[in-house]
Amino acid sequence: MLRLSRDQAIRIVAPHAERLYQIGAAPFPLFQSTYPNVALHSSRTRANILYDLMVIEARKEFDGVKNTRIIDAPMGVTLIEIDEKVLIRCKKLDDEGLPSNYPTERAKDYDDGDDLPGIPPAPQRLTLGYRLNRLQTAVRDVLISNTTGGRFLYDIILDEPGDDNIVILGKSPKDKPPTSGNAEAPKRRVRIRASEEQTEIEQ
Repeated sequence: MLRLSRDQAIRIVAPHAERLYQIGAAPFPLFQSTYPNVALHSSRTRANILYDLMVIEARKEFDGVKNTRIIDAPMGVTLIEIDEKVLIRCKKLDDEGLPSNYPTERAKDYDDGDDLPGIPPAPQRLTLGYRLNRLQTAVRDVLISNTTGGRFLYDIILDEPGDDNIVILGKSPKDKPPTSGNAEAPKRRVRIRASEEQTEIEQ
């Protein structure tokens, strides 16, 4: 299967970085506030609830966004399609950037780009996920990973918006942010970081 390189994938997802970050980051705090007795839930139950919350967030973030759509596949997975070039599923990820649950045959087929009912062909299938901190009390990071055959190829890390990655539209990077008056406040943007590609990918 012809795969997109890391840089090609970044160019496609970059315009939607804030939306994708929100899908990965927002559900866990909502889960904590909505389900205060989290000790009652098994890790599997928690993962299922968080998946549902990610899907709800995806529908909200991509509602009406041009050249994107939400696909509810018959196999029971909800996907985000961007520019008919990438398909993105939602998952909790482990420390290696791989889905944390045991991969089913259909999950392997998804990663490998094989034909699946109700899922359109795309040059690249990716996974949007969150990783929790060591104590499992907060989201550590949000990333988009590319895997195949249970092997990690690369990931695209979406950093939380902060003062170190402020973007002022229409301004030179050397300009200082407006601080008073009626000037528009600087917008905090998700910053994209990419890992090194772990294997040679066809161009």
